[in-house]
Amino acid sequence: MQRNDKLRAAAILVAVFAFGGVTGAGIMRWQLMDELHSTLKLPPHEARAKFRLRAMRRHLDLSDDQAAKIESILVESDRERGEAEAPCRGKLDEHREKVRQRIDEVLTPEQRKAYAEMRTHWEQKRKEDK
Repeated sequence: MQRNDKLRAAAILVAVFAFGGVTGAGIMRWQLMDELHSTLKLPPHEARAKFRLRAMRRHLDLSDDQAAKIESILVESDRERGEAEAPCRGKLDEHREKVRQRIDEVLTPEQRKAYAEMRTHWEQKRKEDK
């Protein structure tokens, strides 16, 4: 009987450990997906900067101070990039509209509506940032 009790206790311990691991992995995935979705709702230039900063934090083990300074650099760089692109804006807008039309051809009517809402949101954010 003692052997069965030990096996039962070991089985319970393994089950609790496995359940904890699965639960932890699920929570981690949920957090990552939530963070990804919130980032993708940002205008493209902001999302790019966030992704770059996350990658740098992950690979370079940046301190919070370093991350704040680098985020500031990325934001400033994005503004400078916008100024540098200004002379080309007409052609870029024309190209962007062609891409949107091609994408719309692939999407369903419901998806087109959601995509239009996304673009409107991005445009508003871009105007707010200027």
